[in-house]
Amino acid sequence: YIVQCKNYKANIGQPAIRDFYGTVIHESAQKGIFDTTSGYTKAALEFAEGKPLKLIDGKDLDLLMWQYLPPEEQNDERIQRHENQETAAFYDRKKRLAG
Repeated sequence: YIVQCKNYKANIGQPAIRDFYGTVIHESAQKGIFDTTSGYTKAALEFAEGKPLKLIDGKDLDLLMWQYLPPEEQNDERIQRHENQETAAFYDRKKRLAG
C-alpha cells in the first residue's frame, strides 16, 4: 500500500489523484490510500472509480480516529455530540470505509 495525507482547506482535485495513481502504479502497490482533512472534487472522485484507490475525506478521517480511540476516551463529549448530530452519516461512512 501507498498512503498520502494532505492537510488542506480546499478540496483535492483530479490532477493530484491522477499523480498519486501514477505513483501507485509505478511502485506496483496493491492499493493507494489518499487521506485529506478536506474533501474531493467530483472530477477526483470520478477519476478514482474502478481504480485500486481509497479516498478518505475529513469526515471519514474523523470517524477512523474516533473508532480507534482508547476505551477510556471513547465517552468523550465531542464524540457523543458527533454521533448525535450525524448518526446515519456516521454509520454509512463506517460501512463504506470497511469495504
